Amino acid sequence: MLKKNDNLASECKTLNDVRNGTFVRIKCLLGEHGTCHRLREMGFCEQACIMKVAENGALICQVKECNVIISKDLAKNVLVENID
Repeated sequence: MLKKNDNLASECKTLNDVRNGTFVRIKCLLGEHGTCHRLREMGFCEQACIMKVAENGALICQVKECNVIISKDLAKNVLVENID
């Protein structure tokens, strides 16, 4: 678990910053243990490749073969990087 002022946190963007239709890789999760645990239960695990499908008050992401809806508040805890 990283704090927001760590180097990796400053180098990555959050899931909120990703454009719709973009595939990204999850670098790490921020926040309390319970928050990170819940995100992992939904499939938002480190090194997972996901796609942000849409955003309209909440985010719809394709995780594996499922669409998962999470709040923007929860999405700010998901640090991602572009897939080359």
